[in-house]
Amino acid sequence: MVQELVRRRLIKFLNEKGVSQTFICKHIKLPNSILTVFKQGKKDLYTDHLNKLDEFLRKESY
Repeated sequence: MVQELVRRRLIKFLNEKGVSQTFICKHIKLPNSILTVFKQGKKDLYTDHLNKLDEFLRKESY
C-alpha cells in the first residue's frame, strides 16, 4: 500500500511539475531503470530507495 501511494505521488509530481525522471534519479542516487519499472507498477522499490524517494517528494510538497 505504501509503495502504491508513493508511486501515485511520483507520477503526479512528474506530470504536474514537468520534471524529468532522470532529475529525480540523480538527486536520490537511483538508477533510472529502477524508477521506470517502479513507476510502471512492475516492481516495488527496496525500503531504502522508497524512503529516499518519499523524502524527495515530501521536500517538494508532494
